[in-house]
Amino acid sequence: MSESNTAPRTPGWLSVANPVSRFVLQGELPALAAAASALGFGSDVSTNEARDNGQFALLWLGPDERLILAWQEGARQLAARMASALAGHAHSLVEVTHRQVSRCVRGEGITELLNCGCPQDLDITQFAVDRCSRTLYNKAEIVLWRRGPNEFHVEIWRSYADYFERWLIEAAQDLPVSTL
Repeated sequence: MSESNTAPRTPGWLSVANPVSRFVLQGELPALAAAASALGFGSDVSTNEARDNGQFALLWLGPDERLILAWQEGARQLAARMASALAGHAHSLVEVTHRQVSRCVRGEGITELLNCGCPQDLDITQFAVDRCSRTLYNKAEIVLWRRGPNEFHVEIWRSYADYFERWLIEAAQDLPVSTL
């Protein structure tokens, strides 16, 4: 097999994130507030902000759309919590676990690396910790969540994951990126 056909070695700054179940919730503000409360979050979540309590994460992707990530234990409880909280509210709650994968990108120089393919200004002064956004990385749509100064959680459609990873690895050849 020629070297050009082999998959690149995965660097230490790129990893598969912990297993998670994913749900897209759409509805008017009363439904979104009820869901946030049922997950243990207050109603003070603002535009493009993410909240995480270790069991669930709630990412504000649009005025009437939230992405709910349920870590291992939370996934079992989510259906019951949402059924009770959303009763009587017009809403749509769709599980999208199968279509997406999560990647964790962390290390020194990660912001610059992500900005090689993302049109959004990811400098920490513009995209602070716990900010999130639906954006593009090169040609792939992603959901980007800044978890720390040098750490991002990336949600990407399964069919684009390999493309995303290869593009990141290639771009990293021109930048000083190191594992934390």
